[in-house]
Amino acid sequence: MNEIKKYSATIVRCKKILEKYLKYCNEKRTPYLCALKETKEGYKEIEDFVLQATIKGHNSVGEAIMDYERQLNPNYITD
Repeated sequence: MNEIKKYSATIVRCKKILEKYLKYCNEKRTPYLCALKETKEGYKEIEDFVLQATIKGHNSVGEAIMDYERQLNPNYITD
């Protein structure tokens, strides 16, 4: 039961932080993410990615956002 409470609190905290990040989305740094957040489905997609990255991968919300932008944005692809 404590495990569920722990993750519930983490999820709520991550969602609040993500909301703040996306509210002030910087279209120069994260153009694909900023465009994606404009739809309900897109916002949910971002939220799911960030939650998985922060809970399973131990990334911060900001790191997870940049990781997702790198996946979406072909300009960030490096060989």
